[in-house]
Amino acid sequence: MKILFTDLDGTLLTDDKRISDTDLASIREMTKKGHRFVIASGRPLPSVLKLVKEYDLIAPNFYVSCFNGSLIYDCYRQEMIREITVSYEDAAYIFDKARKEGLHVHTYSDTHVIADHDTEEFRYYLDHIHMPGIVDPDFAKHMTHEPCKLIVMSFESRARLQAFQKENEAWELPRLSHTYSCDHMLEYTAKDASKGASVLSLCELFSIPVSDAVAVGDEENDISMIEAAGVGVAMQNASEAVKAHADYVTAADNDHDAITEVIRKFILN
Repeated sequence: MKILFTDLDGTLLTDDKRISDTDLASIREMTKKGHRFVIASGRPLPSVLKLVKEYDLIAPNFYVSCFNGSLIYDCYRQEMIREITVSYEDAAYIFDKARKEGLHVHTYSDTHVIADHDTEEFRYYLDHIHMPGIVDPDFAKHMTHEPCKLIVMSFESRARLQAFQKENEAWELPRLSHTYSCDHMLEYTAKDASKGASVLSLCELFSIPVSDAVAVGDEENDISMIEAAGVGVAMQNASEAVKAHADYVTAADNDHDAITEVIRKFILN
């Protein structure tokens, strides 16, 4: 038995945000043979589950690792396997610091994306993940439990986000971890949450050797799982930073069935 972890945007999804018929057929073939398939995304669970339902992936051997590994979900049993959260106190610190720097910041309830003020970045993000939003300076009022992730955003430049991260690095180190899902999104999760940690966690849960795990991605937040898996794969359309950490770079890109290439080469070989 093997296990495949794949990022969504720029990896499993084409540029027009769909799973190709070829890739979907290959995924179904591997899971019917007993291999496990994990969507590993920075997106919130409701956003990923819309795709799961759209493509009828509510079946045995399908899982979701979302919020950059903070939450792991069994699609067939429709239940959480693991959830690692950020404390309200730490989330409030990020909100406060971002507000003072004039940066957009948001987190998530079970149903909404929550920001303290309306911004161009907020509207873009809601459109991208197809979830409703709430604007309220008191984000905690809309939460039923501690959040899994926060995102600080800036369309101005990545340098602004890097400066923000460096300024708060000493505070961050014992509490949180950060990654970039793209140049305009700085993402914070709990210290022991990452896509890489979810690879190790699910391999242990299913008694699958890490050497039989394959992870595919295209952006910096995928590097931890590419490094953790027995075979780390970078998409042809991945950034050069990601390719530098990979064991293999696909010949195809996300618009030309690269996931099928990976499944044929490393799962069904």
